[in-house]
Amino acid sequence: MPSSLRDLLSSDGFRSLPPPPPAAARQPGSQHRPGAKRDPVTAPPRNRTPLRFLSCRSDSAVAIPSQEPIPNSNAGVYKPGRELERAIFALSRSRSLAECEAAVEVIARAWIAAAAGGGAAATTAISSAAVAEGLLEVLLASRDDAIAEIAMSLLADLVSHSENNRKAVLAADPNLETFFKLLRTRKLFLKAAVLLYLLRPRSKNLAALEWIPLVLRVLQHGDSRQRLFSVQCRPRSAAFYLLEQLLCKCDAEQSRKNARQVMAMRGLEMLIWRFEDGDERQACSAGGLIVACVRADEICAEFVVDRLKKASLVEILAGNRVRSRDCALSLLVELISRSRRTKVRGFLDELKNSGSINAMHVLLVYLQKAPAEQRPLAAAILLQIDLLLGDPLQHSVYREEAIDALMEAMDCGSGRKVQESCSKAILFLCSRFSGSGEASMEAWLLIKSGFNPIGVVFYPLDDDEEAEMEDWRKRFSSIFLRRRGERFSSSLSKCLASGIPSLARSCLVMVTWTSMSISASLKSPHLAVAWSPLVPALLDRLSRDRAMEERVLAAFSLRNIIQNHDLLLSRLLPLDRRSTALLRDLAEVTWAAKEVLLAVDPTNPQ
Repeated sequence: MPSSLRDLLSSDGFRSLPPPPPAAARQPGSQHRPGAKRDPVTAPPRNRTPLRFLSCRSDSAVAIPSQEPIPNSNAGVYKPGRELERAIFALSRSRSLAECEAAVEVIARAWIAAAAGGGAAATTAISSAAVAEGLLEVLLASRDDAIAEIAMSLLADLVSHSENNRKAVLAADPNLETFFKLLRTRKLFLKAAVLLYLLRPRSKNLAALEWIPLVLRVLQHGDSRQRLFSVQCRPRSAAFYLLEQLLCKCDAEQSRKNARQVMAMRGLEMLIWRFEDGDERQACSAGGLIVACVRADEICAEFVVDRLKKASLVEILAGNRVRSRDCALSLLVELISRSRRTKVRGFLDELKNSGSINAMHVLLVYLQKAPAEQRPLAAAILLQIDLLLGDPLQHSVYREEAIDALMEAMDCGSGRKVQESCSKAILFLCSRFSGSGEASMEAWLLIKSGFNPIGVVFYPLDDDEEAEMEDWRKRFSSIFLRRRGERFSSSLSKCLASGIPSLARSCLVMVTWTSMSISASLKSPHLAVAWSPLVPALLDRLSRDRAMEERVLAAFSLRNIIQNHDLLLSRLLPLDRRSTALLRDLAEVTWAAKEVLLAVDPTNPQ
């Protein structure tokens, strides 16, 4: 126990309290009925009005009627009884701040004595919502740091021992004004942060006040362990929890505002430092908050890409903590998704060559050991590094392993989480995103096909970014020029024919995107073989029971496949009457359908 508390809670240090009034003199709100049995140390019921001390009150206000005070015992043995009853009554009912402060000392002494053994009655009497609310009111009104520390310590024990007490405190102070005041103090803000952490407030409790500066202060100074009676905790854990509420649990606009405030107050730098130099637990917490900032605001993404040491990401991916590794992978995905395409190559190059650890080997090991739902995204990152920074026409073990992992995830028998992750990985490989990180390749392809329905939002790129996108598309499409590309296209065609909507749509977007790279100049014998299984699946997507966007993408893909490769055109012929009728319908909304019809029957112009 800290020395200040020890001094205050010594037997000679207590201020005496007047005894409780006789039953006839008690207020009607006590609900005491004559003749009813009542525990002599049970707190009287109180009116559930929030915080009696919100308006400053004087010591003379509504004091408890006095009798002969019971003198303090100097024998060192505390016996719960009338003194504890008077203290609980004073804390629950008195409007005198001095009496309530004295009651806090008495109750704390009784609590410690009970904890030492043999004080079940005292423990039961003190462990009540009325006492918890009274302590909260003293914390708001008192200017005595020593009393505040005792009250916080006692309240921490009460809250940690009872969920009802936690709920009672949050109900009494839903906007956490008491803790806002305590976090602004010079001496007690770290202990106050620990107590607030025990309360587990939600984002709705933090909406009314400006918490970001106070929480960042706790994060900066919160490494030393704080003790509140039986509770021990590092305040930085409280800072991480509160930042999670402020950055992840608010609505999008408030999260964006909070993220920008964190960055403006150098909080993002603190989080990056914790991620790079802290232990694995800190790295996991800080990494999750960095991801939240990056998702909330694109400016944060640029800041993190420039400031973060890429070697730290690799080291965490190579570590032993599963949560930390998964967090590092999520951060990698978010940073690549939200970076300008002209910066992605440099970012991946720095990731690959920074530090003493082979980043591609680390990713490969992670890919082999990761849970099934994490593997598709790990494979997508490994594939990007390999194709962007290496020679796509040369054999690569990393590339083969990544493609195998993606094909395994495309299996229609995989679980829902794996399918969702695979869908995200496929769109991630398509590599066209909005400023908020949303995949926008489908919108771009629809506009390229001449179809632009209401609600489709397109985010144009500048010329340099479009050039980088074109280079990446050609590099990725090179996988179809090798034998493994035949298996990959077969997996894509099975996904298109499956009944899994999100995965099938993502695969359709990838097929349409890569089909734009088919050229008559590509003489690989594997090309026609690789794309042939996709033709029937694309024809099936023309059906009227499909979404119009899917039908347009299928027509655009067929146009690209047959336009520049005679062998693939021969696989389409002869076109059946049903497909011809469907393409004629689509010819009214996209020029791609007209060109398919013209290619299969040049004598019958549409």
